Amino acid sequence: MSVVQRRSLTCVVAVIAGLAVSSAIAGAANVTGVVSKGPVTPVCREGTRCDAPAAGFVLVFTRPGLEVRTTTQRDGHFALGLRPGAYTVRSARRLGLGTLRPATVKVAAGRPTVLRLFLDTGIRTPSPQRPAP
Repeated sequence: MSVVQRRSLTCVVAVIAGLAVSSAIAGAANVTGVVSKGPVTPVCREGTRCDAPAAGFVLVFTRPGLEVRTTTQRDGHFALGLRPGAYTVRSARRLGLGTLRPATVKVAAGRPTVLRLFLDTGIRTPSPQRPAP
């Protein structure tokens, strides 16, 4: 192998190694969080939790030209890698009466972003009707 061929091969290997490192960094989980849902019963009782982890919940993070999905674990936790910027967060499926909050998040450059999302299930006990005066 000639000197020119060795130098070319060395440059190619260096470029490939650099791409692998930058891909690993870009794919790192810089956004972590947990999704809770509630109320999980129509009547919340004192001393009993009225919320629960949102297990197997598919979150969709979007911004112009980009959509990233992740699924929560059994305990409601999730982790993914996102580039810095503002994202809209929604459920992958229609929620009926429920809503996911917050609906927008900001991912900062150079530091981890920790999110606590809440899925309001919309379960409510009807208010008792008061007789007309």
